[in-house]
Amino acid sequence: MGCWDALAIEWEGLKYYKSVFARLIMDPATKAKTSFGQMFRGIVVGAHYEWLTNPKKTSESVVEEVCGKGNYDALKGKVVIITGATNGLGLENARCLLKYGCHVVFAMRNKEKAAKVVAEMQAKETLTGKATFINIQLDDLSTVKPFVQEFLAMNLPLHCLINNAGIMAPPVYRASKQGLESQFAINNMSHYLLTHLLLPKLKETAQTSGEARVVYLGSLAGEACWNIDLDTSVPSGPEFYSDIGDYTSTKCIDMIHARHLHDKHTKDKIFVCAVHPGIINSGLGKDNPGLTAAFYAGSSLKHTHKSQAEGAATTMYCALSPEVPKKSVTEGAWWYYNCQPQRCIGFASKATPEFQEKLEAKCWDLAKERHAAKMAKKGQTGNVHGDKKKMMTKIFMHVMPMMDGMKIFRDQDEMERLMTRAAEDMEDDSMLVLQHDRNGTDIAAVQHVQQIHFWCNFILTRQHCTFHEVGDDDDGGHFDCDGEDGDGPD
Repeated sequence: MGCWDALAIEWEGLKYYKSVFARLIMDPATKAKTSFGQMFRGIVVGAHYEWLTNPKKTSESVVEEVCGKGNYDALKGKVVIITGATNGLGLENARCLLKYGCHVVFAMRNKEKAAKVVAEMQAKETLTGKATFINIQLDDLSTVKPFVQEFLAMNLPLHCLINNAGIMAPPVYRASKQGLESQFAINNMSHYLLTHLLLPKLKETAQTSGEARVVYLGSLAGEACWNIDLDTSVPSGPEFYSDIGDYTSTKCIDMIHARHLHDKHTKDKIFVCAVHPGIINSGLGKDNPGLTAAFYAGSSLKHTHKSQAEGAATTMYCALSPEVPKKSVTEGAWWYYNCQPQRCIGFASKATPEFQEKLEAKCWDLAKERHAAKMAKKGQTGNVHGDKKKMMTKIFMHVMPMMDGMKIFRDQDEMERLMTRAAEDMEDDSMLVLQHDRNGTDIAAVQHVQQIHFWCNFILTRQHCTFHEVGDDDDGGHFDCDGEDGDGPD
């Protein structure tokens, strides 16, 4: 690079810093999400603290510590899903896992590209693991459920889900296929829905294998967010969009989701973390020349940069290290960088359990609303009523006595076969109507309640179900299930 080119990059970066500073003072959309003090503390101070404490570990050195150097079959039998695994940090994570025998499921939009990059890696080194490619487009919520269905049809466990993909600060507002702001759609909504639909499989794996994990890619930018307004910023509309402001808020939302799942599911031995990989010139933010010049190509933060191998290290640590479950239980640790738990600052650390629940409910409502709008355009309808807890209660109250009275189950295997078949029928979008006798036996008398609860949960996380109440003079009520996604957040 010539001298004039370098000066041009520095000038472009300086102009971007100036524009951000001006917007932090005058732009309501930016001021509502971040502030100069929070930006300085979260990104500038945070990046330098990370630089000073960087242990210089790489993704491969972390895997070697966990598995033993040269033990290339150590991860045989392990299954990991990675979004955005065809380039950048996701590809580096996939390479290390494949090298040590893991079955890596690439959640990606282009199978040909994924197959090509894996072939290129195999030409350079021996990869003992297996790569599977399943299509998903994170800017289109309608592709999430088909991805999950295809994965579940493989009848594999799921030891770790790495929500790696993301975009950074498009300079102008862009909408997803469902009309959501693009950063919110890709960084938050698709990963939220993907994680929610895979939770039953993660729970099942945790029960059989002892644990399962979820890793979210957060950012120090998430610590620069000081507030999230559920009405105006989840998601932002065109009139309230700020490139850097919305990036900080979407990263903060990822971190809040991770914290919420950590607090809720550690007891289920599902260990959830959010990680800051570091400041890495991986192509993130490439559509915003000013941001690229300021953060990546220019000299202002260059001394704090990490290589991609170093940036992927903390993700590998949270996906594999035996220390993570211990720290989750004993320290409540969920936020990591430099392969160590860190104290989170900013709004993600202050969000109350009540706010976390409201955020989860808002995301779920958006998923249902945008999906319903899409179905309406196609001339289809869907039943989306009530919340999941009420639905589960009604299943126990009305379906269980019917099952017990009919003596359907002779043993646990027979029960599981029946419930699995019911789930498969509904996945085929058929109508299932379960009728009952109101005078059935008490629920406490039903055997195998835990197993039935599991299968009911399995069904409900994938279906829209409505219990239709009837009058006292009728024989009973029934459930209609139309083969769509569930009725509430897990």
